Amino acid sequence: GMDYYWGISALRVDMVVRLAGAMQQQFDRAPVWSKGLYRALRYLQRLFPDQEILIAENGCPERQDGLERLTYIQRHVGEVVRACRHGVPIIGYVCW
Repeated sequence: GMDYYWGISALRVDMVVRLAGAMQQQFDRAPVWSKGLYRALRYLQRLFPDQEILIAENGCPERQDGLERLTYIQRHVGEVVRACRHGVPIIGYVCW
């Protein structure tokens, strides 16, 4: 199983600072990178080729990084669907 909430697409100082802030309970400013979920799923598939993957936690407060909660969830679910289409053996997705 894995948890996924935030991510950054490139090592930019401002994004790293925001990511570090999220680790200190400043969740509403955490950078959102839904495509990172897809990348993490593909990475886990390569690491553990014979294992199914459960996304044990994903979600956000009402707004995060300027996104409404619904948009956040839709984008992340879209990446889960994309991973499934590319053969990642996902057995579940838990959103809070």
